Amino acid sequence: MDPLILSRWQFGITAAFHFIFPSFTIGLSLIIFIFFLLYYFKKENVYIEIGNFLLKIFAVGFAVGVATGLVMSFQFGTNWAILSSKAGGIFGGPLAIEAMFAFFLESTFLALLLFGQKRISDFVKVLSAFFVMIGTMISAFWILTVLNWMQIPVGYRIEGDKIVLTDFVSIIFNTPNFIRFFHTTLACFIAGSGLAMGISAYKFLKDIQKEKFSKLFKVSMIVFLISSIVQIPFGTLSGEYVAEHQPLKLAIMESKWDSSKFASEPIISLIDQENMTNVFEIGIPGLLSFLAYRDFEAEVMGIKDLINKYGLSKSELPSVPLVFWSFRGMVFLGFLFVVVGILSVVFYYTNKLFDYKWFLRLIIFLIPMPIIANWLGWIVTEVGRQPWVIYGILKTSKAVSNLGTSEVAFTLFSFVGIYLLLTVLFLVVTVKLVKKGIS
Repeated sequence: MDPLILSRWQFGITAAFHFIFPSFTIGLSLIIFIFFLLYYFKKENVYIEIGNFLLKIFAVGFAVGVATGLVMSFQFGTNWAILSSKAGGIFGGPLAIEAMFAFFLESTFLALLLFGQKRISDFVKVLSAFFVMIGTMISAFWILTVLNWMQIPVGYRIEGDKIVLTDFVSIIFNTPNFIRFFHTTLACFIAGSGLAMGISAYKFLKDIQKEKFSKLFKVSMIVFLISSIVQIPFGTLSGEYVAEHQPLKLAIMESKWDSSKFASEPIISLIDQENMTNVFEIGIPGLLSFLAYRDFEAEVMGIKDLINKYGLSKSELPSVPLVFWSFRGMVFLGFLFVVVGILSVVFYYTNKLFDYKWFLRLIIFLIPMPIIANWLGWIVTEVGRQPWVIYGILKTSKAVSNLGTSEVAFTLFSFVGIYLLLTVLFLVVTVKLVKKGIS
């Protein structure tokens, strides 16, 4: 098999495994901070007990997240040496800031809460929980800044075979950067609060510590519902920036082969990529033009015209069905989370939650769904920009290291095995903590 394909699979798999843990920990950090804050103002031990219970799960996820994240960094040097050589001066700075500042902020105050909590005041406990939460968000911001620059390059010039930084501030304030940061952070809040809700639902079904886990469920469901609702406009804004800066990705997401005004938003499409057409399609007329450009009569350029514009060949396109259905899967799950959040609030405040066993089982079943939604969003973002690794500047095929098939295959399968082991360990330890309960 082509080393390029194997290298892409390796980075994709390691990124997918790694993203599980920041998704949960960023979301949990907010809920942990809320419970430490509640303890500070109400002085009831139950709140700090819940906060410490979540803190243990957070610590396990944080440790595994660090281990899996290091591997991703190494791949820039091993599998993507040409990318690093050409653009390392651009993304090296933000990644260094993330490692030196955000990681140490998060890990220092996490250690203080885990090992020194009995020696610090209640105010310092709240402050520590706050800085753990802020550390996770700062870390996410700098990583997303790099990814966003690769999607929409700004503040650079090309000197020979190097991409040279000219304006660091423009990279930070790259127009979609904050939109995508909030979009991703909200997705993590949904994942973390969904996990806490699922744990609580499990305890309700087992009829164990209902009073304590009812408090956890209440806070988590509010975070879950608010995050799910606010996510909708941020997702829409992200789509508008794709339309403005990455029209080919938009056309791929919507399986639009031909340019058209009053473009319909396809709900279902049977895609024939080989012949560059849709065999069957059900859509809403004009909606895509409006969602992309806020104008029903706006023209949406099609894939055929865009590959001619960019000088690409049909063979360089990513899998259009994969991107198309991943996008719709993400949107479907997003609206499902809103529905589940609303039902949770209704059932909780009408004292019906414990009576509806089917709904509690549904919440447990939904624990991995935010992670799946995040994966689908990542597929849309990263696969949809192909054939470029730096959009419009450097193709993925030109960024890979000069490695043999056997070398990449060995590391690929090694990483998959190690990541599976780490994930199993995370699940085993987390399940033990959940079974032990709040103490």
